[in-house]
Amino acid sequence: MRVRPLLFYPWMVRLAVPRVTAGVYILGERDDQQFRPRYVGRSDADLQDRLSRHELRSALPYFQFRTCRDPYQAFLRECYYYHLHVEGLLNRIHPDAPNGSEFSCPYCATARAFSERTAGRYNWQMRQGSVSSSSSRASLKI
Repeated sequence: MRVRPLLFYPWMVRLAVPRVTAGVYILGERDDQQFRPRYVGRSDADLQDRLSRHELRSALPYFQFRTCRDPYQAFLRECYYYHLHVEGLLNRIHPDAPNGSEFSCPYCATARAFSERTAGRYNWQMRQGSVSSSSSRASLKI
């Protein structure tokens, strides 16, 4: 989200966020004029309502948001922002797919495929004797 962080006040949410629309949001703090994401979430139906009732409203003073055309797009963006900022987030549980859907996270699938491909290359190099055990650990960090 390249949007400037907004103060997380109820009046600001009502003013800035459209009603009855799906969307994704990031709650956070600002240090030295830089936004620090601390929580990523979404609403599949009413982003304004979700933000105005959020339990972290008093703990995290800033928010960013982006509207989405449907719950699927909101889920994809939530997954993207979750994976992008996972190291500093308070929410440690991966985003769930919308109720009744069988969507899966494309970022988890990409990481899994990369990991399997890297492990396969590593195993081939080990069989060829071209990788020492000390250098192999460093090359497999993802």
